[in-house]
Amino acid sequence: MPPPGTGMLSVAASSGGSLRSLYARYNEVALRDPRTYPVGYLAADGETGAVAPFLWFRDEAELLRFVGTTELGLLRLAPLAHVEVLDGVGALARRERSLDRLGLGLTTAFRGWTEFLWVGDFADLCSGAGEIPCELRAELRAIGSRGETHAALAPEEIAELVGFLGMLATGCAAPDGGGSTAAASRPRTTA
Repeated sequence: MPPPGTGMLSVAASSGGSLRSLYARYNEVALRDPRTYPVGYLAADGETGAVAPFLWFRDEAELLRFVGTTELGLLRLAPLAHVEVLDGVGALARRERSLDRLGLGLTTAFRGWTEFLWVGDFADLCSGAGEIPCELRAELRAIGSRGETHAALAPEEIAELVGFLGMLATGCAAPDGGGSTAAASRPRTTA
């Protein structure tokens, strides 16, 4: 990974992209099939607590590029705060290789603007013991009136979970057809 402010993470610092293009990229990533793009995260707005959809990537490197460009670009931070978060993501990309610790590291790098509630792989959602995977499986099963069990998914339930994640992603679309929480589209002008 290049040093902060250079290479792939500098895209957000130099342009950030239009809000419409950032939302389009966000939607694209939210609607990916986690069986093909198995590394993901779930985040919430640090100020309002509004939860965004799960987002899916090929690997940790793609996740970190997205976070340093699209996720950061959607926050519309003041220039100094933007650079500080970008530097934090760059430092994290150089040192952290554990998905288990990546969520806390990203929350720290984003300085409270975004809280990363879960970072992991799709297999963790299907069978993991953490709070988010267990709650998600219970919600999925409650919809089908199968009781609110936290047990690992049976193989026949995995496609149902993928559909459920897609439904959650489309339910989080912004009014203009973009993706993410409404709070994420608000400009952030404080450092």
